[in-house]
Amino acid sequence: MDCSRVTPDEFQHQIEQRDELVQALTRQLEQAAEQLDRMQRSGGMAGRPQATGLPADFTRQQSQISEDVAYLVQQWENTQVAGAMGRIEMQLEELRDLVHQARIPADGPFLGQTAANSDNDAEDGRESDQSEADLSRNLDLLASLKEAMNADTDPIPEFELEDQSAPSSPAGNWGIDEDAGVSADLPSLPDPPAPIDLNLAEMEEIRDAIDQRDRYIQTVVDHSRSLQQLASLNSPVDWQELNNAPDELVDRLQQLEQQLVEQLRSSEISMSLERARLSRESTQLDAARIQLEKKMKKYGVSLPQTNAPESKSASVSGDGETSPRAEKWLNMLRIKES
Repeated sequence: MDCSRVTPDEFQHQIEQRDELVQALTRQLEQAAEQLDRMQRSGGMAGRPQATGLPADFTRQQSQISEDVAYLVQQWENTQVAGAMGRIEMQLEELRDLVHQARIPADGPFLGQTAANSDNDAEDGRESDQSEADLSRNLDLLASLKEAMNADTDPIPEFELEDQSAPSSPAGNWGIDEDAGVSADLPSLPDPPAPIDLNLAEMEEIRDAIDQRDRYIQTVVDHSRSLQQLASLNSPVDWQELNNAPDELVDRLQQLEQQLVEQLRSSEISMSLERARLSRESTQLDAARIQLEKKMKKYGVSLPQTNAPESKSASVSGDGETSPRAEKWLNMLRIKES
């Protein structure tokens, strides 16, 4: 049975069926215990060899029922966690779409060619084109991050950032060197993490792979921020001259500040999406591990000890030790464990 395709309603129905079966078996055991107790008190069992334990088929059936119930409960809890993470991711995606839509006006005017003598319509057109360029750049960066997390063999393309310097102002000391930010030396991006086979990898290897991808995401984000800073701030700012700057330049700097704040928010949302995806993958790995342990235990193959908590509802442990619930039944039936 592929438990990953079973709906929560089917899980609930199976749990109810197992509960009814356990209750019926419990009633039968109580009746058998009472009959055995009466026969022993009346001397009806004298001369008969005393039983050394419960039937093997019955013990295996009880153990299998307990394991199935514990496994179904665990799967139900994992399903609930995965559903919650999925809803959180959907809400984050909606929030990101709202932020992007807020940055793009519905009908932006045409961007003018002149900078010093442009009117208000041309200024609005430049702002619209700048927002669209920033949005396109952020989407390309997000796509490359997702490709890197999927462990593709192709390297991440290094996008050529356009010059985001302020438009040319009237004659003065406000000219900006276009090649100042491009000539700065930046460390190259490291190679993306190597892909792993989840069917053959151990748990430690999977954890290491997740940690490597977390570090790689942080490196890419830092690299992107450095490039954007170089593209936006190509030359050092002379604060003394900035005090005497024209109103157009002050407005432009305020617009750039707002754009940087919006880019920071977009980066935080992208990181939240990546964390949600990693949490969802961790939940899927836990479910696969539980299913693998169940199958290995069914075929009698020993597994290495892990830090995962053992099921408390199982009546018999893997090494043959008797649980307190089984001891209670044995004491009630006056049967000593061999």
